[in-house]
Amino acid sequence: MFASITTIRGWRLSVRSAIALIEEQFNAGFDFVLTAGKWNQDPLERLFGIIRFVNSHPSVTSWLQIIRYVTLQSRLNTARRNANIDDGEGVECLVSLAKCLKKQAKELDVSAATIKCLMEYAKIRHHFEQKRLNNLLLSKSKAKVKSKSKEAKNA
Repeated sequence: MFASITTIRGWRLSVRSAIALIEEQFNAGFDFVLTAGKWNQDPLERLFGIIRFVNSHPSVTSWLQIIRYVTLQSRLNTARRNANIDDGEGVECLVSLAKCLKKQAKELDVSAATIKCLMEYAKIRHHFEQKRLNNLLLSKSKAKVKSKSKEAKNA
């Protein structure tokens, strides 16, 4: 055999994914789809390379921060390349994008904090429910032992 089972499964997954994407685009109203040379994962691998270059083992927070900076840089470069702007306008563009990303980051942090609080509440509630159930089971088993000992004494 010229290829391993894993390789064949990977090819099959890639082909099926491409077919599904093309069908989705046709269903969305596109008349044709250009696929030659543009459907590859090189940009994604480049992004991961940039992230690994900045931090080889990023945490979730640093990962998000790096993604924000990469996104900001690409947007700014596109804006500057495709527009007739001075350096001052480029800085204004950078500041407005930074404010937008900072606002989004704060909203995400608030959402994350809310989720964390809810998870802590659920964890504490689960702990106390388990404790209550254990106490209930323990009291029932003690009651059974007492009733059996009374029956043994009466017999």
